[in-house]
Amino acid sequence: MIVGRIYFVSAPGRIKIGYTRQPDKRLASLRAVDMEELTTLGVVPGTRDLEQALHSRVRAYQIRGEWFVDCQAVREAVNDALAGKYQVDEQPEPEADITANEIPVGEIVLAAVQESKRIASEIQDRIAARKDISDLITSALFLAEHVIAPAMRV
Repeated sequence: MIVGRIYFVSAPGRIKIGYTRQPDKRLASLRAVDMEELTTLGVVPGTRDLEQALHSRVRAYQIRGEWFVDCQAVREAVNDALAGKYQVDEQPEPEADITANEIPVGEIVLAAVQESKRIASEIQDRIAARKDISDLITSALFLAEHVIAPAMRV
């Protein structure tokens, strides 16, 4: 079983529970596309199965994808994981042979697409509530111009 890392990131009102084998690069790619302040809550050894078990535990609080409402139940699941409640046999992960020119573009684009979907959903909510959407349009255009389009040229 491949052991990578389960990471926990918070943004205003939401928490992401994700899996990666390269947490530093994954967190950097999230920060590159998310327009809100992101805070790393922690990183623990884990597998995709553990990630899915954590998602199942807090499914009732799911916003979209790997993002969940920042509430007591989700914080408890995160705290349990960070406290070592879910142990996995940590076998050394073979290091990926990635050079500086081989940045994980797929992860960056995936994070940008996820953020774009979140923005689209918020635009719909604001339109329904007859609220201003200009800041969200600016964020979406930034993602398209500065993250997604350059990645597509690679």
